[in-house]
Amino acid sequence: MARHERSHRRGRLETNLVRLPLAEGNDHRPDVRPFVDEALLGGFRTTIRLKQLDLMVLAFVLERWWWQSRDGDSSPAEFTLREVGQAVYGRRPAGHERRLLRGALSRLYEVSIDFVGFDAATRETGARWGRARLVQAIGGPLGELGDFHSLPPAQVLGGLRGSTFAVKLAEWLVEQVRAGNVTYLDFEVMRRLNGLAQRLWMYLQAERYSARGETWVALGPRMYEILGMGYGRERDARQNLRFAARRIMEGDDRYELVEVQRRAGWGIVARRVVSRQRREARATIRQGLGL
Repeated sequence: MARHERSHRRGRLETNLVRLPLAEGNDHRPDVRPFVDEALLGGFRTTIRLKQLDLMVLAFVLERWWWQSRDGDSSPAEFTLREVGQAVYGRRPAGHERRLLRGALSRLYEVSIDFVGFDAATRETGARWGRARLVQAIGGPLGELGDFHSLPPAQVLGGLRGSTFAVKLAEWLVEQVRAGNVTYLDFEVMRRLNGLAQRLWMYLQAERYSARGETWVALGPRMYEILGMGYGRERDARQNLRFAARRIMEGDDRYELVEVQRRAGWGIVARRVVSRQRREARATIRQGLGL
């Protein structure tokens, strides 16, 4: 399999980003106002909240950079909108989808965040990053990198009218991925999911699992915000998470259980299929049901 083809099938995100309330949980217009909240390890601030699409595009760019770079250097990732669309939509993107992808690239370029997280290079939990960008420079046509930080977002988007791009990722992001703080994402599974189910699945991918293949995610206002949920009552939030959990069970045969449960408190238990034979059997059943 060619290296570029691999980035169509699998993406990667820096794990801190998956665990932050960085993206909204709906497909409406993104909130362009600064957002401040508490994440799992401390305070969090972002200049804008991203969309789920933006995280998928970033996962593609990071994977493409990884396969194109020489020994993990900081050279830009080079790609076309058609290639991003193949990963995100599973096909060549239509005209309106190409506009959505350009918008995602513009927001990834614009956003900067302050957060507390895990530094994979120093092994420090509770490390702080301030005004951390995700994308340092972006340009098109291929190879013509420009630093548009002084321009308003509308002009940045206007400069991305081409179909071929070069994206230089922020150095801190490159260093974290080099050090192994990575969550791998299957684009085929993500295309089967959307909204809250997709966001919850991404979060579960970043979790650590026991030898039995099980993990527990405690629920509460902070976790609802991380998942991009905006429900006034926790009961409503849990009900929507139940629907999302069922969608994950239908969409990813690697999970044999995803369920909202009450133990000492409310949470989500997720259990992966450890046995290869059981996983293959679940995949066969899912295909037979047309899921």
